[in-house]
Amino acid sequence: MYWTAIKGSGVFEKSPDPFILLNTKRSYQKLDALYFYEAAATARVWKQMREKGVENQFLNSRCHEVLQTLIEKQHADGHWENPLPWMMEDDPLVATAFALQAIHRCLAPAE
Repeated sequence: MYWTAIKGSGVFEKSPDPFILLNTKRSYQKLDALYFYEAAATARVWKQMREKGVENQFLNSRCHEVLQTLIEKQHADGHWENPLPWMMEDDPLVATAFALQAIHRCLAPAE
């Protein structure tokens, strides 16, 4: 009921998508703003599955990709940050915390 009223109000047509306005080169996808969160979440699922003895080739390769990307994206002073501002991953405190969680989980031995 409320959704129908909001959708019918035209608010979505009147408000420009900030993603489109800031992504003028069309070099980013919307989910790129969640990169570090996705890395930490993927590593958590991978670690839990590994602890239960479940092998998943996709998650194995994804954790390897995550580690490689984190190595490449780390700044000289040790922090990480996302160039996209929408999900607060442009804050080094947020991005670095997620990056460290992903690294810890991908490198931790199975218990």
